[in-house]
Amino acid sequence: MPEPFDDFINSLLLEVDEHGQETGRIVGVEMALLDFDRWDALPKLDVLWQLPGQEPLPLEELLKREQRRLRQQAHEVSLTRP
Repeated sequence: MPEPFDDFINSLLLEVDEHGQETGRIVGVEMALLDFDRWDALPKLDVLWQLPGQEPLPLEELLKREQRRLRQQAHEVSLTRP
């Protein structure tokens, strides 16, 4: 269930149990990653985050890696358009 967090993070996604009750466990974050640059404003969470098929990482490290990948992908797409 989305919950507002900050002006740069659209939502924190919280886990819910089989009864639809929030467990308090954060399972995702929704944000505009491609242009994000406020790394110092990220919440300091004592958990590792993981994308499917990748190793667990601290949130900032995972997001920076994903941002590099997405920027490269966007650049490659821009080269194929007239």
